[in-house]
Amino acid sequence: MKAVSIFFVLLFFSSLAYSEESEIKAVDIGSGFSIKTISVDGGKSRQLYFGGIKLGQLGNYSISPSGSYAAFQDAPAGNIYIFRVDEKYKEQLSSTFIAPIKQYTWNEKLEILRVDFANDAKSMSFAIE
Repeated sequence: MKAVSIFFVLLFFSSLAYSEESEIKAVDIGSGFSIKTISVDGGKSRQLYFGGIKLGQLGNYSISPSGSYAAFQDAPAGNIYIFRVDEKYKEQLSSTFIAPIKQYTWNEKLEILRVDFANDAKSMSFAIE
Protein backbone atom coordinates (compact mmCIF):
# COMPACT_ATOMS: atom_id res chain seq x y z
CA MET A 1 0.00 0.00 0.00
CA LYS A 2 2.83 2.38 0.88
CA ALA A 3 4.48 1.77 -2.54
CA VAL A 4 1.19 2.54 -4.32
CA SER A 5 0.82 5.80 -2.38
CA ILE A 6 4.36 6.85 -3.24
CA PHE A 7 3.70 6.02 -6.89
CA PHE A 8 0.64 8.29 -7.01
CA VAL A 9 2.43 11.13 -5.21
CA LEU A 10 5.30 10.93 -7.72
CA LEU A 11 2.84 10.76 -10.61
CA PHE A 12 1.04 13.86 -9.31
CA PHE A 13 4.21 15.94 -8.97
CA SER A 14 5.57 14.83 -12.32
CA SER A 15 2.32 15.96 -13.97
CA LEU A 16 2.77 19.40 -12.40
CA ALA A 17 6.21 19.75 -13.99
CA TYR A 18 4.97 18.64 -17.42
CA SER A 19 3.92 21.42 -19.75
CA GLU A 20 1.94 20.91 -22.92
CA GLU A 21 3.95 22.16 -25.91
CA SER A 22 2.74 22.32 -29.48
CA GLU A 23 4.11 24.02 -32.56
CA ILE A 24 1.92 26.75 -34.02
CA LYS A 25 4.11 28.03 -36.84
CA ALA A 26 7.63 27.54 -38.24
CA VAL A 27 9.47 30.09 -40.39
CA ASP A 28 12.62 29.19 -42.33
CA ILE A 29 15.14 32.02 -41.87
CA GLY A 30 17.86 30.45 -44.02
CA SER A 31 21.12 28.50 -43.62
CA GLY A 32 19.29 25.68 -41.82
CA PHE A 33 17.83 27.95 -39.10
CA SER A 34 14.18 28.43 -38.31
CA ILE A 35 11.99 30.20 -35.80
CA LYS A 36 9.18 28.16 -34.34
CA THR A 37 6.31 29.72 -32.49
CA ILE A 38 5.35 27.30 -29.74
CA SER A 39 2.22 27.22 -27.63
CA VAL A 40 3.08 26.38 -24.02
CA ASP A 41 0.26 26.04 -21.50
CA GLY A 42 -1.84 28.66 -23.32
CA GLY A 43 1.00 31.14 -23.86
CA LYS A 44 3.28 31.55 -26.86
CA SER A 45 7.05 31.65 -27.20
CA ARG A 46 9.43 31.92 -30.13
CA GLN A 47 12.21 29.35 -30.27
CA LEU A 48 15.33 29.41 -32.46
CA TYR A 49 16.22 26.07 -34.09
CA PHE A 50 19.02 24.76 -36.25
CA GLY A 51 17.53 21.76 -38.03
CA GLY A 52 16.07 19.72 -35.17
CA ILE A 53 18.29 21.32 -32.51
CA LYS A 54 16.45 23.71 -30.19
CA LEU A 55 18.82 26.59 -29.41
CA GLY A 56 16.68 28.62 -27.05
CA GLN A 57 13.80 30.96 -26.44
CA LEU A 58 14.28 33.93 -28.67
CA GLY A 59 14.63 37.60 -27.81
CA ASN A 60 16.41 38.69 -30.99
CA TYR A 61 18.95 37.07 -33.27
CA SER A 62 21.37 37.43 -36.17
CA ILE A 63 22.68 34.85 -38.64
CA SER A 64 26.23 35.51 -39.88
CA PRO A 65 26.59 36.36 -43.60
CA SER A 66 28.13 32.93 -44.33
CA GLY A 67 25.44 31.11 -42.34
CA SER A 68 28.15 29.49 -40.20
CA TYR A 69 27.03 31.16 -36.96
CA ALA A 70 23.95 32.45 -35.21
CA ALA A 71 23.96 34.85 -32.30
CA PHE A 72 20.93 35.45 -30.15
CA GLN A 73 19.76 36.98 -26.92
CA ASP A 74 17.52 34.59 -25.03
CA ALA A 75 14.19 35.90 -23.86
CA PRO A 76 14.02 34.67 -20.26
CA ALA A 77 17.38 35.93 -18.92
CA GLY A 78 18.74 38.16 -21.69
CA ASN A 79 22.02 36.24 -21.98
CA ILE A 80 23.86 36.26 -25.30
CA TYR A 81 24.69 33.00 -27.08
CA ILE A 82 26.52 31.99 -30.24
CA PHE A 83 25.87 28.78 -32.14
CA ARG A 84 28.61 27.34 -34.35
CA VAL A 85 27.08 25.34 -37.21
CA ASP A 86 30.14 23.20 -38.03
CA GLU A 87 30.50 22.00 -34.44
CA LYS A 88 26.77 22.13 -33.64
CA TYR A 89 27.86 23.85 -30.45
CA LYS A 90 26.08 26.59 -28.47
CA GLU A 91 28.25 28.82 -26.27
CA GLN A 92 27.01 31.34 -23.72
CA LEU A 93 28.82 34.66 -24.26
CA SER A 94 27.34 36.68 -21.40
CA SER A 95 26.22 35.59 -17.96
CA THR A 96 24.11 38.62 -17.05
CA PHE A 97 21.55 40.79 -18.77
CA ILE A 98 23.22 43.94 -20.10
CA ALA A 99 20.46 45.57 -22.17
CA PRO A 100 18.35 44.65 -25.19
CA ILE A 101 20.54 44.16 -28.25
CA LYS A 102 20.15 46.87 -30.86
CA GLN A 103 22.50 45.48 -33.54
CA TYR A 104 24.86 42.60 -34.33
CA THR A 105 27.88 43.30 -36.58
CA TRP A 106 29.74 40.30 -38.00
CA ASN A 107 33.35 40.35 -39.16
CA GLU A 108 33.95 36.73 -40.07
CA LYS A 109 37.33 37.48 -41.64
CA LEU A 110 38.63 38.76 -38.28
CA GLU A 111 36.39 36.26 -36.41
CA ILE A 112 34.68 38.94 -34.32
CA LEU A 113 31.06 39.61 -33.43
CA ARG A 114 30.27 43.10 -32.18
CA VAL A 115 27.08 43.64 -30.23
CA ASP A 116 25.56 47.09 -29.79
CA PHE A 117 23.00 47.56 -27.04
CA ALA A 118 20.05 49.86 -26.48
CA ASN A 119 19.94 52.29 -23.56
CA ASP A 120 23.48 53.57 -24.24
CA ALA A 121 25.07 50.42 -22.79
CA LYS A 122 28.66 49.96 -23.94
CA SER A 123 29.16 47.78 -27.04
CA MET A 124 30.92 44.45 -26.62
CA SER A 125 32.99 42.30 -29.01
CA PHE A 126 33.28 38.53 -28.90
CA ALA A 127 35.62 36.09 -30.63
CA ILE A 128 33.68 33.74 -32.91
CA GLU A 129 36.54 31.43 -33.86
